[in-house]
Amino acid sequence: MTQIDQTLQVGKFYNTWMIIVLLFVLLTGCASQPDAIEPMPRSDDYRVKNKPLQFKPIDIETMTKARNYQQKTDQVIIITADERLNKKKGQKNSINSLYTTTLKNIKASLPKKIVYELDIKEYDLEGSTSLLNVIKSINDEKNINEHTAIILLTDWSRVTEEVKKSMHKLLLKHNKPCLYTIGVANIYKNMQLNPIGSCGDSISSESVGTPNRMANFIKNIFYSEPMDTDGDGIYDYKDQCPNTKAYTIITWNGCPRDSSRSNPRYIINQ
Repeated sequence: MTQIDQTLQVGKFYNTWMIIVLLFVLLTGCASQPDAIEPMPRSDDYRVKNKPLQFKPIDIETMTKARNYQQKTDQVIIITADERLNKKKGQKNSINSLYTTTLKNIKASLPKKIVYELDIKEYDLEGSTSLLNVIKSINDEKNINEHTAIILLTDWSRVTEEVKKSMHKLLLKHNKPCLYTIGVANIYKNMQLNPIGSCGDSISSESVGTPNRMANFIKNIFYSEPMDTDGDGIYDYKDQCPNTKAYTIITWNGCPRDSSRSNPRYIINQ
């Protein structure tokens, strides 16, 4: 055997052992690797089974007071019109649970420190009772006015053309109170009952299912935008020059551009 043949055999021998060693390392490494750890579920993860979400209402009064929001509503009428029981099973159905949850969250999010009248009317739409009859009964009340907010919580499928016409008559008769419709089920029909003008809203129950969205919904019911006394586009709580004359060029703090209270870089008349 020549020297070259001996060298080749030694090389093959070492290559074979290197492959065996590498395979051993890989196999033992895989065997000792721990199983994948499932991530801890978030406390608000809707996918966690049998763990209902906790609705923690947000205090909107602290924010509205700090920003000088103005109370615009002194009466709130909450109308729930639903079918309470599933006749076939004799149990509350899933839609009814949405009514119950949404109404509960509305109550929990209502302001606690301002003065207003609250009237909650719950109707069970069974037998001869219909949403149309409910609207007609509300129309007979005399204390509804432009400072009233009507919150209607109902199934979208019950909002017929007759219901729309009856509700529009109610709004016109009572000087256009604000109408806020919350539709349950079928979120694609969330514009079934449009308010007259810009006062009110028409949304789905799912869209107010979180504390933040519910807080914003309630804020829009009770408060108007912060005051801007001089009409310069800067709210009073941010305006450092609250009596600016009309057509005055101002800076971000509400002061005239050439005012001593403005940033020096804005001053052009030295």
